[in-house]
Amino acid sequence: MPGVKGKQRRILPPFFTIFLSLYVFWCWLPGTAALAAESGQASSGPSIPQPPAESCIYDEAALLSEGTKGTIKEKNAALLEKYGVQLVVYTTDALPYTGFSQRVSYLRTVMESWQAGGNRWLVLALSVSDEDYLAVAGTALQEEFTAEALKNLLDAHVEPDFAAKSYDTAVSKFFAVAADKAESYCAARPELFPAAASQPEENAASTVKLGQKDNTGSLALLWVGILFGVILLGCMAAFFVRSRQLSRRRRRTVHRHNPTIRPARSSVMRQETRPAVQIKAGSRSTGVYRDQRSSRNRRL
Repeated sequence: MPGVKGKQRRILPPFFTIFLSLYVFWCWLPGTAALAAESGQASSGPSIPQPPAESCIYDEAALLSEGTKGTIKEKNAALLEKYGVQLVVYTTDALPYTGFSQRVSYLRTVMESWQAGGNRWLVLALSVSDEDYLAVAGTALQEEFTAEALKNLLDAHVEPDFAAKSYDTAVSKFFAVAADKAESYCAARPELFPAAASQPEENAASTVKLGQKDNTGSLALLWVGILFGVILLGCMAAFFVRSRQLSRRRRRTVHRHNPTIRPARSSVMRQETRPAVQIKAGSRSTGVYRDQRSSRNRRL
């Protein structure tokens, strides 16, 4: 069995190296995902800003006056309390990407990351450096704020003041009209938007549960990786112990299919006996046999 044992020694180190690498990767993956989620960075996209203190206002470009901010907060508080709806204003120096569809996808990602009103949100985004603006609605409000309806609102209430660089006035006008339309739409559909005082608490509870679910999933994945590593180490230890026991048994026993028989050592020393040497003379010689000479001597 020496050939098989040698093969096992050559195979085991790479085998356990692969398993150890997989285990390390398994434990590293949840931590990386958690760090990416906390920093708000997507794996293949621009970074997502941290949610603002007022979840309905992100004024990075500092375009809004205090009066406009106060009106937005007040109206949002009423909409959130009655229908769980949030109207968000997002201003920045430059939005990521340049295409319209890409910017829409980015804003949807931001709203989902901020969990603004669940799917009951409407965001107005202003990008100052490239003089662009757009509005995007969540799935719960898309029936009222369709692409065509949003275009009409932007053309009527944003374009004139935005072109004149009166950004605060453009936001104020758009927000006032959009808030009225959202309230009318939700009030006409009480089955979809129940006017209950507990609605904000339910939304907050669902938001907390959603975050807890994400963290729980990462922790569960981490614990599964740790359990997998413990099982792997146990199997490795059992394998080494079993291999050592088998090697000891092979040393003590003889395989029945290939017995090794060793003869017992003899304590008797061999004696080499040399036969008597008889020297016979040639035909012309006068010599005699040694035995004859000895017999002749005996006669004398």
